[in-house]
Amino acid sequence: MKKEILQFGNGAIRENEWNMLSKFIDENNIKNILEIGCGYSTILLSKKDINKLISLDTNKKWIEIVRSNLSRQNIELIEYNYPDFPNIEDSFDLVFVDGPASSKYYEGRKHSMVFAQKKAKFIAIHDYSRKEERKAIDEVFKSLLVVDRIGSLIIVSNQK
Repeated sequence: MKKEILQFGNGAIRENEWNMLSKFIDENNIKNILEIGCGYSTILLSKKDINKLISLDTNKKWIEIVRSNLSRQNIELIEYNYPDFPNIEDSFDLVFVDGPASSKYYEGRKHSMVFAQKKAKFIAIHDYSRKEERKAIDEVFKSLLVVDRIGSLIIVSNQK
């Protein structure tokens, strides 16, 4: 498989968004992360000082592209069939929601956020500036406790 170069932008997390998320991870001692929708963010997250990173995606080819770009091999990349998430018993410090694309699966993005609510105290959501993502967020989180926001990335607290 030809190694594809993954980078900031073009649908992936932007550099300023990554800088905010990275700082948030460091300042809040985030050690266990679940990611829904793998990509360049998976590679960036894998370089952080974390204990666990599980990344879920519906696209097997995309998972293989990401896997070929990882320097650490202890990252779990799991393919799942929408709308059935794999049975993951663990809880996490942070869930990063970046899939499935709401332009393709509006209900899928909403479904990912409902799943994330059950798994972590903080949820970072990419593509917040897109109309469909914002609509899904507003439906799932009736009242948002926004922790930080920049560009198309928003971090919310899931603590009651």
